[in-house]
Amino acid sequence: MTLGRVTIMPGQSNASHGHPNCEEVLFLLSGELVHTYGEEEYRLEPGDAICIPPDVDHRATNVSDEPAVMIVAYNSAYRQVRPTGEDDDEGEGDTGDEGEDAGE
Repeated sequence: MTLGRVTIMPGQSNASHGHPNCEEVLFLLSGELVHTYGEEEYRLEPGDAICIPPDVDHRATNVSDEPAVMIVAYNSAYRQVRPTGEDDDEGEGDTGDEGEDAGE
């Protein structure tokens, strides 16, 4: 299992991606997100959680005026990341700190 704390700044998104070898659970602590998951979009508020199956493309966008802070968990000690290449330039690379805080 891998746990992390992620921060996405207001108006920013992480890059669209999937995890071929593991499931992801995201629990939102603060801020508001629109989470694109496959073909669907879900609005998350503090206290909400979402579970993404292995290899499903997903992306989180902070739609609030405050940093979106979340805890993410993966059911693998080694989390693989597969970029989808479907991103635009909006907010890419400016989600917060590097590493685990850079997105999912």
